[in-house]
Amino acid sequence: MCAETVFWRCHRALVADALLVRGVDVQHIMGAGKLTSATMTSFAKPDKTQITYPSV
Repeated sequence: MCAETVFWRCHRALVADALLVRGVDVQHIMGAGKLTSATMTSFAKPDKTQITYPSV
């Protein structure tokens, strides 16, 4: 677990995307007893089990 409070500010978003593209159900821990279902990062480009992220 990293020190960032929210998943979208650290590597957890990338790990979640990698699991989601492989069909794994991912839940983010948002606080004591609070879970939220993960969704693919909006700008991710999945292709089978590979994901690319366009440069900005």
